[in-house]
Parts: sequence; C-alpha cells; structure tokens
Amino acid sequence: SFAANYDLGVAKLYGGYGTGRDAASVSRKNLLVGFSVPLGASEFIASYDMQDQAGVRVEQLLSVGYKYHLSKNTNVFAVVANDSKAPAGTNKTGYALGLFHAF
Repeated sequence: SFAANYDLGVAKLYGGYGTGRDAASVSRKNLLVGFSVPLGASEFIASYDMQDQAGVRVEQLLSVGYKYHLSKNTNVFAVVANDSKAPAGTNKTGYALGLFHAF
C-alpha cells in the first residue's frame, strides 16, 4: 500500500494505492484520489475510489461531502456517494451523516 497527501493551501490533495491477496487468495487492487477545499470553518470534500478483484472492476465510487468544524478536534459531516459498479438491484447511492471527535 502507498498513500500520500499534499497541501496546496487552497486545497489538499489525497491519493492512495494498494494491492494484495485476501484470505481466499483473490488478487485485489484499490486506487483512491480525493481532495478537500477549506471554506472558513468548513470544508468541501470529494473522492473517487476504484477497486479491482481478480482483474474485474467491482467498485467505482464517487463521493462528495461537507464538513463543519465545531472545534479543533470535532466536526460534523455529511457525505453522499454513488457506486456505479454496485450489483443490479442494490442501492448504488448512499449517504452518511455524523459527528467526528479526535481525542
């Protein structure tokens, strides 16, 4: 696995790549790219994630969201995501709302 981020000041860029085999010895590869843009006490966030399993694309996830910082260690967030590779008949779009606190 490899991950990196870079702060441009007006935006932070994120990226990661991982490869390996699971317990059933199935080859897996994952690529993630994303960014966040500070907006005062809040941030706009977005990411794109692809996962291949045994050479077949099984996940292609686009996520967008918003974070509001209540303090240095606490934020509330809302995220919407869509997986264009989710199996037919399943919910391809989901959302998350939450409160995050780092101790």
